[in-house]
Amino acid sequence: MLIHTTKLFVSAMIGLSCLTAGAAPPIYRIEELGGLPAGTGGSSGSSINDDGVVVGRAYLTYDHYATWIATMWKPGAGVQVIGVLSANHERSSATGINANGQVVGSSGVDEVQTEAFIWSEAEGMRKLGFLTDDQRRSGANAINALGQVAGYSSTGDRGLWHAVVWDQAGNITDLGAWSDRPNLSLSVAHAIDDAGRVVGYSKTNKKTIHAFSWTAAQGMQKLRSLAEDSVSIAYGVNDQGDTVGYDAHDFDNYRVDGVVWKASGKVKALAPVNQDDAGDVPLAINTHGVVVGHASQPTGSVAALWEPSGAGHLLKDLVDPNDPLKDRAFLQYGAAINGRGEIVANGTLDGQPKAFRLVPQ
Repeated sequence: MLIHTTKLFVSAMIGLSCLTAGAAPPIYRIEELGGLPAGTGGSSGSSINDDGVVVGRAYLTYDHYATWIATMWKPGAGVQVIGVLSANHERSSATGINANGQVVGSSGVDEVQTEAFIWSEAEGMRKLGFLTDDQRRSGANAINALGQVAGYSSTGDRGLWHAVVWDQAGNITDLGAWSDRPNLSLSVAHAIDDAGRVVGYSKTNKKTIHAFSWTAAQGMQKLRSLAEDSVSIAYGVNDQGDTVGYDAHDFDNYRVDGVVWKASGKVKALAPVNQDDAGDVPLAINTHGVVVGHASQPTGSVAALWEPSGAGHLLKDLVDPNDPLKDRAFLQYGAAINGRGEIVANGTLDGQPKAFRLVPQ
């Protein structure tokens, strides 16, 4: 097993070094991330660490009233249930995992009344706090290597919420929002890097939201737009401070560009995967600058990968043609990518919702 793991790591590094040099991206093998034996078998992945451990959720039911539970998949092992915060909670999802195996997410009685949690194998699950005693809603979206958690919490004002960070001790910091009008004061944190940089979006007026980057030293800063009237959201950040998301503008033609906001402050549009339809949404970026997300196609969204150069590919075109799952799996979007180039993708397998781990060969 050690020999196999070493070979996999070396091959991943070779693939990534070629990718950063401008050569063709690596070929991937698809691994199915199975559901619960007692459930419907469906699954969805959200995050992956550099050990290849994936977290997300598995479906208990998948019909007109779907229910799910936070789960984990370790390489070479089956699905592991993380659980719920309270016995009356019907749903939970794991949305982030760090290098130490700490997991964050949300648990609740439904999709609206949720509470953020942090979990580890040693300490189990505990809830993270709210901004106010109102305690209507909170969710944790990401965790860095230091144990700092990024997400959101209700403010107690008309059910709106602000982006927040919980420190290692569980203390909560309100990152604020640009609009101070009670019915518009809204922001969400999607990701956090190991230096504590947080990215997400904030509402600026009734119709506009804008991507932000936040640090303790500088506070919330707008990320540069491609156009004056842009609407933008930041979804992911790597440890170099490079951020990915989308910038929507030219609304007469409904143009949505995937973008990388460099740590230097520059903004770079990613090449549309479908040259006739700019509607791509990057969701995650790794330390090598490789980006995953989804591209707009005539039939809907399809999982995509962008090289550090900005060139885009459909993930299905990068799968080993001899892979037995290639023709059975539909890859709808890439949710996360780790430093080894392993990707979490979601879609369907034989028509059933399924999470996948894509491993570079």
